[in-house]
Amino acid sequence: TSFILPWVVTMLLGPVVNRYGVHPVIRFAFSLKFCLAATALAVGPTSTYFLGFYAVAVRVLTECVCRQTPIVLADLVDEDKVLNMRPKTLAATVMATSAFFTKP
Repeated sequence: TSFILPWVVTMLLGPVVNRYGVHPVIRFAFSLKFCLAATALAVGPTSTYFLGFYAVAVRVLTECVCRQTPIVLADLVDEDKVLNMRPKTLAATVMATSAFFTKP
């Protein structure tokens, strides 16, 4: 479940990202993770079903956000080109810097 579900949710989020943009979707995912964490803290270890749902939901939301990262980087590159009126983009620099800090 925790392997297939992130792919399914990411595919289902495609139209939502096209309609609202990637930043509001990521912001909503982080807000949902925060609300789930607050609820898990309030419920405590008494509800095993909720804790199982919480573990799967956090994994799915984290994977979905990670899969949206290339779109965020592409937006960053495009915005930099427009704001600084560059003839060429800094795509290679941005992607390499991102890979340097995020890859082990």
